[in-house]
Amino acid sequence: MTEAPAGKTLLLVEDEPSIRELMARRLGRKGFTVLTASNGKEAQEIAEGHAGEIDLLVTDIVMPHMDGFTLEEHLSVRFPSIKVVFMTGHAGHVVAVRGLEESGRPYLLKPFLPEELEAAIAKALETPQAKMKRRQTTGTGGGPSLEPHPDWRKQR
Repeated sequence: MTEAPAGKTLLLVEDEPSIRELMARRLGRKGFTVLTASNGKEAQEIAEGHAGEIDLLVTDIVMPHMDGFTLEEHLSVRFPSIKVVFMTGHAGHVVAVRGLEESGRPYLLKPFLPEELEAAIAKALETPQAKMKRRQTTGTGGGPSLEPHPDWRKQR
């Protein structure tokens, strides 16, 4: 990725301040308008207050207050064409990563190189959004879920 497509806005959600700042600077130099948040709840508030479109969500899976999958579910209501790149540094989230692999969605395992981030973003932007397969909840009265696997949360 040499530069971002013109006018693309990216919401970067990373709870580690130094990593968030480094990624935001690099992506800004690549031409993105970068909005940043330290957790899912803050990201949701930033998105609600943002007047324009958010084209891409780059989010950690495990964060304080709201996980990345739940954040995507909330943001896709207001931004139905939002693309997503998930990141995780938790080796115990094999089940979640397997679900991302099966759905063909871009994700990154931390630590990763800046070039790997750029490649994942390019893939997300050029690929039609592959939504998580909806899983019907049985016996609980709940509705469909966007979780990549029924027990990914148990891996925390």
